[in-house]
Amino acid sequence: MKKKYYPSQKRYQAKNPSVSFRLKKEEKEKLEAIAEIEGMTVSQYVRDFLKGIIAEREKGDGIYRKWFNAGYEKGRKDWQIWYYCSVCGKLLFVEPNGGEHKQIVEFLKNQGWGHKSCHNKTK
Repeated sequence: MKKKYYPSQKRYQAKNPSVSFRLKKEEKEKLEAIAEIEGMTVSQYVRDFLKGIIAEREKGDGIYRKWFNAGYEKGRKDWQIWYYCSVCGKLLFVEPNGGEHKQIVEFLKNQGWGHKSCHNKTK
């Protein structure tokens, strides 16, 4: 037998659809404990959490965007390959898997570059 809903219940459910997902038991218990500490239901806590993330991302300069940019800049600083232009002297950055990158890889291979440990084994 199908449950009957009042028109107001149908409108409410249409405007507020339910969401369901699975967690490991330990994760669910942690989520419930956090919500309890905050004085909220799990539903309220998740909703507020998502609202905060969405609000920060919509700002464009939110904390998550700042973390992403900081990590990107650190990675670029630590790992990006560059060289100076032979004409103007300004920096050029090598695009991963681009033409310049492939030429560098081929050059280093032809010159016999490799791991120090590999070269030590062949001596």
